[in-house]
Amino acid sequence: LINDSGIDLLGYIADQAAVSLAVATNTVFTVGDDTADPNGIVRASTLGVTGASGIGGAFSADNLLELLYSVGPQYRRLPSAGWMMADSSILATRKLKLGDGQYIFVPGLTSSEPDTLLGYPLYSNPDVAAVTNSAKSVIFGALDKYMIRQAGAIRFERSDDFAFTSDLSTFKIAIRVDGDLLDTTGCVKHFLGNSG
Repeated sequence: LINDSGIDLLGYIADQAAVSLAVATNTVFTVGDDTADPNGIVRASTLGVTGASGIGGAFSADNLLELLYSVGPQYRRLPSAGWMMADSSILATRKLKLGDGQYIFVPGLTSSEPDTLLGYPLYSNPDVAAVTNSAKSVIFGALDKYMIRQAGAIRFERSDDFAFTSDLSTFKIAIRVDGDLLDTTGCVKHFLGNSG
């Protein structure tokens, strides 16, 4: 197929491998368990606020304000300060209002401008847990305090020998990475849905 295809099959495989690598690394950098994977930013964050009981782990506008102010001003003032949550949580956030009826979510004016929540950028991350009991469904803080280390280059390799008897070419993509929130003084905090 590589020899007979009328399209750039190798380019397509490389593109798909890059997407797969991006998805896999986002997962471990978000919720990695710090054993075989990096310590994900959600796991490394500290508790900012716990939600009310009896509402399935949902957050309120007041909870988000409490989470915002649970992070010290030295981190809130940094350009990297922002929110991170899954799309389903962002949708719930878009419906929240303060006591005066004003929405706390402000959509970006262009596709290159992030949405904001209480004046801070809001980033969508599919690997942050959705709202449910005992879930860390929202994080806020100085997101650039999460450090990622890559050891060596990304390797994209092809072998025409590995599956020679089947007349197949095999491909492998590999990367060596680690990550952790090195500042442990509360620069990134999370909302925890109540388990009650």
